[in-house]
Amino acid sequence: MADDHSSDEDSDFSDSELDYYAEKAYISLKNADHRILNPDGSLRCPFCAGKKKQDYRYKDLVQHATGIGASTSRKAKEKANHLGFARFLLKDLAFQAPPPPTLPPAADPAPSTSDSGGNELFVWPWMGILVNLPLENWVSIRELFAEFNPVNVIPSPEKDRNSGYGEAVIWFNKDWKGFKDAMSFENHFKVKRLGKKEWDEKKGDCLSGIHGWIARDDDYNSERLFAKVLRKHGELKTVSEVTEQAARENGMMVAALAKKMAVRNKYLQELECKFNETSTSLKNLMDSKSRILQEYNEEMRNVQRKAREDARRILMENEKLRLELDSKKKEIEQRCKELNKFDAKTDGEIRNLNIEKEKNALENSNLELAAIEKQKADEDVKNLMEEQKLHNTLFMKEREANQELNEARAELIMGLTKLLKGNSLIGVKRMGDLDVKPFQSACKKRFPAEDADIKASELCSTCDEAIRNPSWHPFKIVECGGENKEVIDDEDPKLKSLCKDLGDDVCNAVKKALLEINEYNPSGRYPVSELWNCKEDRKATMKEVVHYIVKQYKARKGRR
Repeated sequence: MADDHSSDEDSDFSDSELDYYAEKAYISLKNADHRILNPDGSLRCPFCAGKKKQDYRYKDLVQHATGIGASTSRKAKEKANHLGFARFLLKDLAFQAPPPPTLPPAADPAPSTSDSGGNELFVWPWMGILVNLPLENWVSIRELFAEFNPVNVIPSPEKDRNSGYGEAVIWFNKDWKGFKDAMSFENHFKVKRLGKKEWDEKKGDCLSGIHGWIARDDDYNSERLFAKVLRKHGELKTVSEVTEQAARENGMMVAALAKKMAVRNKYLQELECKFNETSTSLKNLMDSKSRILQEYNEEMRNVQRKAREDARRILMENEKLRLELDSKKKEIEQRCKELNKFDAKTDGEIRNLNIEKEKNALENSNLELAAIEKQKADEDVKNLMEEQKLHNTLFMKEREANQELNEARAELIMGLTKLLKGNSLIGVKRMGDLDVKPFQSACKKRFPAEDADIKASELCSTCDEAIRNPSWHPFKIVECGGENKEVIDDEDPKLKSLCKDLGDDVCNAVKKALLEINEYNPSGRYPVSELWNCKEDRKATMKEVVHYIVKQYKARKGRR
């Protein structure tokens, strides 16, 4: 015997093979490869040999097998074994189903003739019979027997011809609690000696008090007034049949739920794979962006270092020129001092000396001005060179970053077009596509109903071709806030004709498509896809798209 079958293999298999291994376990059980019956008559689970509890009743063992088979936290092999075991219990071991729990014996010392075993036929749903009822008390019957939890009371439409009293059928719940209430109802009358036995013995004599008992096959097949009600609302079943039916229905329900859970788990796995692919692509994109940013920062540091070196070199050259100017200035001052020492012997020498002084002073002043101008010019040249280098570097990096970002947006658009379905916060919008709804509304007003949709499609296609034609450019330049702006020219002949023929809604739809084409693809003149914030009706940012994808993944993972 392979009683420890659940622990003989460490390997596992996928949920898609669940049905195959469940069938395999069922065949193994049919071939008597496992011990199920204990010596004391109780049942055991052959796949839980290591567990402490090994004495089950039939009903508890069915619940144990179906519960583990439907569990999402168990391994697939364990679930398959218990699903096969549940099928074996319901299909091949139903004869082991015990009768419902025995009720406490009635206080009447006389032996009871009723048998609640598995072969006795009862009316199901469980029903009781009330006879010798005063007609004026029918309304209070349900309140009178409320302790037995009746569901309904159906009085017989006629009264007994012999006694002149009425009869009624009291209806209990279909479950085992209802059966217990029905048996308690019968024992209630047995204790008072007002049961079926007393009714049959005293029939024809003077009877007093209400008599009652649970409905069985002889009541169902009799000609009494209540028999019609029993045959109309119930059927004859043994307790074993009711047990088998309940177990069968529970097993089918659990199997259906388990299959549905398997399908959903498979869908979640596929969704998780798609999410992982998108996350990997996004991670690679973010890594690439970080690498580009790092390269950009390194380049900026190199540019700044080179700028500092150039500034240091220019300052050193300026310092050298300043020293030369100071040397010449001192030389001129020295010459002036020497000239002042000489006494002018003649007026001509004095005039010549004054002229020489003025020339020297003017030359000195010109040299100082030239030095200042040269210093300013050098600083301007240095600043201009730094700005030009920085501008060129930033322009190249910005163009590379924009190219990477556009490639990433295109990749996300392709992925989200397949992934996102139905209404969602983030979607993909075709910029420049015409909305056909205004054309349909306008054509329904102007053409017969059978031609409206065809005519709308034709007009929409014509307008779409006109929009994509580069020769039609219904825009004009206007000044707005000190800047030139390109807007729709409402005086364009085609737009005016379209508004006149089909109305403002169609004209506005064409204007909207023109604006989108002019903004997103003015050179190609064909619609392009764009990530779109559907809630705020605007272009979605990369941050919003990534945040939405992560949020959707977490929500689906939480439901799982």
